[in-house]
Amino acid sequence: AKLIENGRAVAISIAVVIVLLTIPNAIDSYRIFASFPPHSYISDTEMKTLEHLRALPSGTVLALPINPVPGHENQLPRPLYNMYDTAYVAAFSGQQTYLNDLVQLRLTGIDYQKRLESVKTAKCETLNEIEYFYVAGDQAQLIPWQKCQGKSIQKIFTNDESSIYLVTTETPNQ
Repeated sequence: AKLIENGRAVAISIAVVIVLLTIPNAIDSYRIFASFPPHSYISDTEMKTLEHLRALPSGTVLALPINPVPGHENQLPRPLYNMYDTAYVAAFSGQQTYLNDLVQLRLTGIDYQKRLESVKTAKCETLNEIEYFYVAGDQAQLIPWQKCQGKSIQKIFTNDESSIYLVTTETPNQ
């Protein structure tokens, strides 16, 4: 009986230590998420685009930009698409993305370098692997992709902040 009581006391002590160790992390997390103004946001306008993307048939989405546009580092809050690379397009649209959240890919050991290089250089072969472009912010990001032969990029939804483009294979007129 004494051994059981000692074991129970040790278990309670360990649980108390674990709870005490989580307090600094909880305080830091609260401080980050409760700050005003927030560091980043998704506007209602962009949410409408993401909702439209959710309603489309399933497909792989290439979300641009991959890297934030420089020059806005001190502006708070910043649009999430211009903050850092995240998987928010996949999270809010429910669609699979071609390349997102490079930090997480690196941490989990996923080899993403070929895809990253393909996107950075706008290799036309990439268009064979995606059905949609999601472009937030500067729509000129799409210009390098429009040079690709045999593929058509058609705007299917747009608003002031973001657009969705459908990638289709061109068929020659007969």
